[in-house]
Amino acid sequence: RLKGIVDHINDNLKDALARELCTEIERHANELAQLLADGADADSREVREISSMVARLRAALGSEA
Repeated sequence: RLKGIVDHINDNLKDALARELCTEIERHANELAQLLADGADADSREVREISSMVARLRAALGSEA
């Protein structure tokens, strides 16, 4: 019975983390799209940092799947 409870809590935590990662990916992807739409240089430090953050978040989300 205790194992079932622990498994349920663990599943809920994983689901919450995945939702949070998705929210952050969307936020950063939107920020990146807006920067590029506003004419930011694709090789600028800011664009590279945001692109890197999106990649790291996607990798983290993949490791949670």
